[in-house]
Amino acid sequence: MGVIRPHQKPKLIFNMQKNKEYYQQLIDLYINNKCTPQQIQELTNYLQQQNNDPAKTLLKSLYDVFGKEITGDGAMPVDAANRIKQQLLQQIVPVKPLSFYRRTKPYFWAAASIILLAALSVIYIVFLRSTNTATTISKNSPSIGNDKQAPRYNHALLTLADGSRISLDSMQDGSVVIQNHVKIIKTANGRIIYELTENAPPLNEAVIPLNTITNPKGSKVIDIILSDGSHVWLNAGSAVTYPVIFNGTERKVNMQGEAYFEVARRQQYTHNNQAGSPFVVTHDNVKIEVLGTHFNINAYDDETNISTTVLEGSVRVSAGNNSVVINNEQQAAVTNATQPIAIQKANVEQVMAWKNGSFYFKKTRLPDVMRQLSRWYNVSIRYEGTPPNIEFGGEIGRDLNLLQVLRLLEKNAVKFSLKDDEIIIKK
Repeated sequence: MGVIRPHQKPKLIFNMQKNKEYYQQLIDLYINNKCTPQQIQELTNYLQQQNNDPAKTLLKSLYDVFGKEITGDGAMPVDAANRIKQQLLQQIVPVKPLSFYRRTKPYFWAAASIILLAALSVIYIVFLRSTNTATTISKNSPSIGNDKQAPRYNHALLTLADGSRISLDSMQDGSVVIQNHVKIIKTANGRIIYELTENAPPLNEAVIPLNTITNPKGSKVIDIILSDGSHVWLNAGSAVTYPVIFNGTERKVNMQGEAYFEVARRQQYTHNNQAGSPFVVTHDNVKIEVLGTHFNINAYDDETNISTTVLEGSVRVSAGNNSVVINNEQQAAVTNATQPIAIQKANVEQVMAWKNGSFYFKKTRLPDVMRQLSRWYNVSIRYEGTPPNIEFGGEIGRDLNLLQVLRLLEKNAVKFSLKDDEIIIKK
């Protein structure tokens, strides 16, 4: 078990000889409020040793322990889920793990039992999804107006070159629009695909029509495959404008809001011998140039910076007289055209959370959190006084209703009320 030397603090020792079933029993005891302090400490140490990901280890263990209670359709009965949920909600915000920090005095988990609770907290989110049961709103929950569901549908608009608009959710699956020898197809999963018709003639670059897809706030993410095979995902509150055919010396699109691009390294057609031409994304005075890569751009008007993050390949980011090249897992932040472009290592999981269906916070300030909620749930934000000086860390599913999310955040010493389409943050 190890030797404690003089002047050396005791260390928690993980007992490798105890098998997984033993620790699953400890988990079951904990859920049922039967763990001793020593068992809690032992279980905490075990979780911290598991592949540096205690939440995932715990999740698998809990499924093993409670697997007998899961029904044939994969859902856990409400009473079983609530037994776990209520235990967690009484003590900790359920996230992965959701914590908070006051900038003037950082807050850290002090007790081993709290670390365990932080790991356990991810279970509430997973069970909430699997059982499809709504969070019970208690008297201590955010003041109730009308709850806001997470976006269930896509409300994007397609604006054609002649100014006419098509509501994409009104298009039938499999429907096709023909425009300048290009087919615009809506697939069964809502994707929009541009395909050249056979024998499409070369077009003068000056007269190539432009289309715009606008994805409003409160709308599900939409994805588009452009005529060159490049793939674009648009977050809520975003728009992208592009030619129906790429026919010049570069493939150029303009975007607002946030978008993720997987750029085709070579165009999927040989049109006017433009295969392999550079792909360029513009936003105001910022230009991102690539030949083939995967990258994300966050360029919402209410954000301080325009941030470009590379997941694969490399891009050149230019603003005014400044220009930088960034590679895999790097991020370039443009504040304005006169300041140098800042480069830092990217937190890819955080950057891509919106596309992967979650909110991911890492020392994220309350106003930054609220802006994300505002776009996704299409609500306005109002502060009563100065915004609380709090930062959040953790992950919450974007499929939760707004009141459920606010209830989780209230565990971090912030009070909210929800009235109609406005979140009010109280002192």
